[in-house]
Amino acid sequence: MAEQYYYNKRIHNAPIRRRLDRRFVSWVMIAACIGAVIASGFVFSAKCHFEAVALGYLTQQQRTALDEQTERRRQLELERARALAPEELEQRARRVGLRNPEPLVPQAESAANGGRPAAATSNGAAAGARRVPKSDPADADTVRVSDPAADPSAPATRPAAQPAATDSTGLRKATQY
Repeated sequence: MAEQYYYNKRIHNAPIRRRLDRRFVSWVMIAACIGAVIASGFVFSAKCHFEAVALGYLTQQQRTALDEQTERRRQLELERARALAPEELEQRARRVGLRNPEPLVPQAESAANGGRPAAATSNGAAAGARRVPKSDPADADTVRVSDPAADPSAPATRPAAQPAATDSTGLRKATQY
């Protein structure tokens, strides 16, 4: 085998100072700027991706809530339809003590009509018709439904219209009836 020699002498070279090459520095700066732009593009892309995922979760939650609200609305509409069914309304009316109205019986024709049949009123009853009282004392006070135009002795329900008073500017004044 060959002999190996170890040198114990330390070598101390003089430091060399090189001048910075401006082209090299400019290339390094350009590369750093391009790298920063690319890195910021990756960061922006990641941010957009995370926002899209978060919006996906939020959209799914909103769809679930909408489906629940749609189902609740459907249930409420069914309950409303059941509550407004004629049979259910009749049962609830009986529970609170309401009864069906009595049939109307026409009164003798008034002389104001001139012997013609009585005209129908807005509620569908014949003018001058009266309700037939039952034997129930609470219904003893119920009475006559008549057309004020057909009965001249009946007092007017509203006062006659008065002309509106105006002030000096020509605006109407408020009047109390």
